[in-house]
Amino acid sequence: MSDISDSSAVNKSATMLQMYKREPSRRVFVNRSLMLEKVKFFGFDMDYTLAAYKSPEYETLGFNLMKEKLMELGYPEDINEFQYDPSFPIRGLWFDNHFGTLLKVDGFGNIMVCVRGF
Repeated sequence: MSDISDSSAVNKSATMLQMYKREPSRRVFVNRSLMLEKVKFFGFDMDYTLAAYKSPEYETLGFNLMKEKLMELGYPEDINEFQYDPSFPIRGLWFDNHFGTLLKVDGFGNIMVCVRGF
């Protein structure tokens, strides 16, 4: 068995860390613990505050990764046939991970469309 410190993957990771190191004043820090199991809704806020996103590549990647995760959780492989539609994810989408419900709400929180999942 070879020494892991000699592997190219480890060397590449170290190089990447050096390359993308930021000064402390330019870093983002979490100031409290976040217990994801207590989160009732997930949303995606792409306001470009922390990153510049390549659209629609970024969203397509997230969509495909979500399909993979759902299949790992036991969803039918038929969901892999779904393709990302850039016109679907719009402002006001909420996902309720307790009931598997996707809600489209207006600016006041009124439900406009509801799709029931698992």
